Amino acid sequence: ELIERNPFTRISALTGIVFAYAGQSIYLELLSEMAEPKDFTKAQLASGPILVGTYTIVASAGFGYRGDRTPTYLLDVLPFAAIRFVANLFMFIHMLISYSITSTVFCRSIHSRVSPDTVNGRGLKTVAW
Repeated sequence: ELIERNPFTRISALTGIVFAYAGQSIYLELLSEMAEPKDFTKAQLASGPILVGTYTIVASAGFGYRGDRTPTYLLDVLPFAAIRFVANLFMFIHMLISYSITSTVFCRSIHSRVSPDTVNGRGLKTVAW
């Protein structure tokens, strides 16, 4: 009933799923930066099922508990109390870490174009402009 009245509900749900799995977009960059790239497969095989399992459990529990009244933002099920503050704090920390990883890949890409001879250096080096 709610879905039929609001055509954007399905689109919102789909984009939420895409956002949840968007981290895979930097796998190749992470692989290229690993000290032991051969370990990437082990990391992927370990983290993939955990990621899919966690999302499936959370989505199933939310829908099983609230049904069609499940909010699009999962933390909206929490009351405005200390527990909601803590949950939002962890969400904020998670986003900081995610954006730090993404920005590191982005900054390395810029660095490799601006100063390719220093991009793999392990120390500080002054670049003459």
